[in-house]
Amino acid sequence: MRNSHEARLWIYDRRIYDKDREFDRPTAPIARPLAPARIGIDGLEAGRYRLEFWDTWAGTVMKTDEIALEKGPLTFDTPPFVSDVACKIGRIETKAQKENHENGTPP
Repeated sequence: MRNSHEARLWIYDRRIYDKDREFDRPTAPIARPLAPARIGIDGLEAGRYRLEFWDTWAGTVMKTDEIALEKGPLTFDTPPFVSDVACKIGRIETKAQKENHENGTPP
């Protein structure tokens, strides 16, 4: 999911739910450690973005980062993870943007 200033991602190893036959359901996810993955998100406005990477099994933040975007896709590497990771991306407003937002002034 994304709009012009934020995105939510779920990045997972689709092998997590390996099964013996086509219609079998696995009894438990198969956890495999994965190296960092390079991700690119199109359609975000220029600015600074805060990234939060979540361990979905523990429900905790694994890592946070800030990235500046001038144009093009927002490109970043995930931290290493096991099975899956969630990522929350949001634009960091400048002081002037916050003031305009509070006063109802359009950007």
